[in-house]
Amino acid sequence: MLMNLNGREHTRTAFENLCSAVTPKLEVKTIFRPELGGLSLIGISLALVSEARGTLLRITMPINIP
Repeated sequence: MLMNLNGREHTRTAFENLCSAVTPKLEVKTIFRPELGGLSLIGISLALVSEARGTLLRITMPINIP
């Protein structure tokens, strides 16, 4: 998914709503907004359940948002 958002103008709730609109499996874990940096770093976790084994696989990926 490719997005161009202003991370400093969006709240955590706005990012959570955006992720849940895509799929409930996406979860916002962290948001880091450096004071002197131009980009926010958002950690989003994707939870996948294996149908065959019933196990949970969680993948966390950072996303840079200008």
